[in-house]
Amino acid sequence: MQSNSAAAALVDIPALREHAAGIHGALVNLAEKSFAAVDSVTHELIRVRLAQLSGNAAEAARRTPGITMAGEKLSALPQWPTSPHFSAAERACLEFAEQYYIDVAGMTDAFVARLLRHYDSPAIFALVHAIYTIDGAHRTRALLDGLLKD
Repeated sequence: MQSNSAAAALVDIPALREHAAGIHGALVNLAEKSFAAVDSVTHELIRVRLAQLSGNAAEAARRTPGITMAGEKLSALPQWPTSPHFSAAERACLEFAEQYYIDVAGMTDAFVARLLRHYDSPAIFALVHAIYTIDGAHRTRALLDGLLKD
């Protein structure tokens, strides 16, 4: 289980916290509820991978406080399908997250079936909300960074 502070840090957006505290609070609340089903390392892998896919180098380089993992694993993240650094459960989550990000309409039952080998339905439901929250936080952070530049 991931601590509430780590879940909150995954979606912390200082500009949103400062200018729209209610929206920031709702995003943190969603993160805390949805991140409980999958371990924090998997969430961090998903967060960093989605940042890589979106070309957001700053977000990909950012580390969530309280979540540690081997540097080799982070370095191998772009090669997760073939790298020996990832478990079958992590691969299933990363595959699902990438498909969600690239083309959610292309999601098939096969993606869910691979997740079901490692997680039950409530955990998968929470994972979907976690991916949605991470993706939304990335997009919100990028938008606010562009709007609030000096």
